[in-house]
Amino acid sequence: MNIWKIKIILIAIVLLTFSSIYGKISSPQRALHKIIKAEKNAKDKKNLNKIINFSKATYKNLYKRLKNNESITIFIDPAHGKTKSGFWQGKLTGRLSSTGKPEEFYSILISREFYKVFSKNRFITIDSTKDFLKVMKGTSESYRNISFHETITLAKKSNSFMLMSQHLNNVSYYNKAFGHSNIRGVHIIKDYYGRYIIKYIPYIYQGYLTLYNIFDTTGFSRAYAVNYRNIMTAGGIKANNWQSGAVADDRFNFFFDYPIGVIFETAFISNPLEEKKLRDTAYIKMVVRNQYNAFLNTFKQKTGIDISQQMVKKYNYNKNLWCHIALNQIALYYIKTASTKKAKKAILYILKSNRNAKEKKYYSALLRRVTFAESTFFKAHHFKKKAKRSRKYKNKKYYYRLYKKYLWRAFYYGRSKAVLYSYKNKYLRYLYKKKPYRKRREQKKIWRPKIRLKKVPIKKYRPLLLVIDNGQSLKKAVQDATKGSKQDITLIAKRLKLYRKTRYKRKRFYSKKKKRYYTRWIKRRYKIKFHEGIYIIYFKKNFRIKKIIRKNAVPLDPRRYQNFMYLKNSYFAQYEKEKSI
Repeated sequence: MNIWKIKIILIAIVLLTFSSIYGKISSPQRALHKIIKAEKNAKDKKNLNKIINFSKATYKNLYKRLKNNESITIFIDPAHGKTKSGFWQGKLTGRLSSTGKPEEFYSILISREFYKVFSKNRFITIDSTKDFLKVMKGTSESYRNISFHETITLAKKSNSFMLMSQHLNNVSYYNKAFGHSNIRGVHIIKDYYGRYIIKYIPYIYQGYLTLYNIFDTTGFSRAYAVNYRNIMTAGGIKANNWQSGAVADDRFNFFFDYPIGVIFETAFISNPLEEKKLRDTAYIKMVVRNQYNAFLNTFKQKTGIDISQQMVKKYNYNKNLWCHIALNQIALYYIKTASTKKAKKAILYILKSNRNAKEKKYYSALLRRVTFAESTFFKAHHFKKKAKRSRKYKNKKYYYRLYKKYLWRAFYYGRSKAVLYSYKNKYLRYLYKKKPYRKRREQKKIWRPKIRLKKVPIKKYRPLLLVIDNGQSLKKAVQDATKGSKQDITLIAKRLKLYRKTRYKRKRFYSKKKKRYYTRWIKRRYKIKFHEGIYIIYFKKNFRIKKIIRKNAVPLDPRRYQNFMYLKNSYFAQYEKEKSI
């Protein structure tokens, strides 16, 4: 019995010593060692070592470095800027405010305040392009526009902890009244080709939002966006409806090449009320102060280090931060090079070692998407082989059709995300016979005759363009559209109220005789509720109503519609002499 006891004790000591030695190497570190050992391609191995070295230099031993009076760098990406032609990009791309100012005007004001607040902390250094640094310091007023790829290379050179960008939101030109302001109601605007359109804008865009890097497995980017939202809402400022102000950047993928990144969309400059706030320096100071407090909270939360005071304090220090970042960057590298098997292994290591459930979900979804795209791609090649083997012409045609069908399906799954760019190119080569893109034909300028309202003859039963403003009665809207006599206005308004729209609906009935269910189309008639908006009224003979269509946008064409207020071509109008001095 004594010998057996001694044996058990010896085995336990060996196991404890082995576990203590092996326990020093964390699970993500082990995963990194395995990936590098398994990699046989010299070029890929070199790139993987670069990724690991960068993550070590930037994110390893953060507490020691900060204690030794070192600092973490935040790289600021300049929001748009001046093009080679010397114009602001905001003006060229239609990113204008309600007063006609470009987006850069307000982003400069926010960035200057941001530099003042963040640079006061001795543990934070702010870096950017040379010309934008001058702008932030207040010594210059202009800076050049650079690509996202250029910002990432510059940030990697300076070993920046994270990327930030100060932007302002806008609504597309088509959804703005008079081309600038986002105001609710019916407005005359111009479309892409410069044609006049009458448009009903149903709602106003407002509030701030923050785009965060969804590929960040540490969860720092997401936590920063959420903390900022919580501080802002506590101060009584409402966020945008889109994902409640903290938007996962899986559609745009601006900074997916960089581990931690955030883009602030402070306000909608197309909204006159929000632009008015941005003119106030106190409001900008409050926004930047909230950004700073949110950063300190997230840094403490995710790294376990407090840098809010003059001395560094350690709490739950995260030693494996650099390992998680290295794994995430390796997985993305393999996806970018379209090596699916290697990417699959790297993602599986991420899913095992990572605790953040939301980041896990996204990586597993990305893996599913890639594997499905690749499986359909191999199926397509299987049908191509079948087509080559088959002797019959009909079979060949059938298999080639299936080959194309599956190729298109694979392309569909690999096209939507910016990360899957390599897969998209791979499938395009097969679809267009090694031509990745079709050459676009130069669009010829289409000549359109200028509409002269006076020369257009007024037809009797031309469709009437009825515009109802907010709080306007139906009779008043008809009066504005026709400017007819009292009899005509009351008659048209009465017929509009009496008009019933027909709709056919399927309904199931049970037959006792046949003992089974059968469906029948039932005709139903219902009233039209005339709310705020644009309506097109089609007439029969004697001005009886044929049909009514509600639309959000209608071209102002007097050849197609009649309206006195907007087109000056109403058949019912009783013209009076106007004063002209």
